[in-house]
Amino acid sequence: MLIEDRIVCLCARQNFNGMQRQQLINICQNNQIAWDKVFNIAQEQHVAPLVHLNLSGDGLQALQIPQVILSKFKKAYIHNIFVKQGTAKILEQVLALFARKGIEVMLIKGEALNHLVYKQPWYTISYDVDLVIKARQDEIDEADHQEIIETLEGFNHQLNEFKEHIEYDYYAHHDFTMNNTLPIDSERIWQEAQKIQVSGYDVFVMTPEDMLIAAAINSCRKRFFRLKSLCDILAIIEQYPDLDWAKLARKASNYKCNTIVYTALVVTQTLLEYSLPNHVLGLLKINPLRAAAIKHLVNKLCQDFSLSELYDRSEGTMLGREFSWPLILTYATYRLDYLGPKLGEIYAAWRNPPPPVPG
Repeated sequence: MLIEDRIVCLCARQNFNGMQRQQLINICQNNQIAWDKVFNIAQEQHVAPLVHLNLSGDGLQALQIPQVILSKFKKAYIHNIFVKQGTAKILEQVLALFARKGIEVMLIKGEALNHLVYKQPWYTISYDVDLVIKARQDEIDEADHQEIIETLEGFNHQLNEFKEHIEYDYYAHHDFTMNNTLPIDSERIWQEAQKIQVSGYDVFVMTPEDMLIAAAINSCRKRFFRLKSLCDILAIIEQYPDLDWAKLARKASNYKCNTIVYTALVVTQTLLEYSLPNHVLGLLKINPLRAAAIKHLVNKLCQDFSLSELYDRSEGTMLGREFSWPLILTYATYRLDYLGPKLGEIYAAWRNPPPPVPG
């Protein structure tokens, strides 16, 4: 891993403390830093605004970051503020639509974290807002269904650099279930979900335990080495110090994703240099040989590759994934009983490739 990678990893957190600030100063004093590379990595990893915030803190003038790089960081930070403000306005209209029809919805993934765990929504970069409708599609009146589609797709057709894609699903979100590969208990998730207010409207959000499992699954979908996903995991853990780890482990086992959660936590610990409570990984009950293999592979990837080499650029490649070491780590987390459905999903993605992600 490059020195520039280490700088970005240190700054990719919202609780940037004095110890991390001193680590940053020591790294910069003892090494020649390619600051343009730092910016490019942060931007690629979707954490440039947060890195900008932490690089601009008190006492860091001694880093002597070139003004042109500071300007790039500032531009990325301001750009993301405008994006999030535009998203908030669109989300308010979407929530008004559902409220008018008496249909309840849940915010998940990044948009939920913006309201629950991040101090500012512009800390990280995202390209969509994920909603789950509290009804199955066949339970929605056809006229209502058509209006929902026309309204949401209308927003999506207006996509520009200041708007995020609205992604929605009925009752269960395909990202959380990995396209129905995982047996996620959506009924229980809805039963335990909590209500919060967004723009004056009631919306559901997951419990902290389900939120963290969802973030781990999303990290797996991104091959574990996208800092934005790891930053989400760390932010959830720090926001909920009383998180019920035993309950999380039971749910992960029931959802058949305990190895995915284990791997996501190991990568988060390793890259972001965060220490989990000693008992947490043991609660997930991973086979000792498999756990050792995952830790070894994570350490090897962190030592031998840069973040840019580990970054998922799979959009548009054959079968949706190009070969890489992180892909081996991803498949090492899969259970044998859902390798078949996963391969079926890959084949379907190859036959019907998705449109390119904006940005």
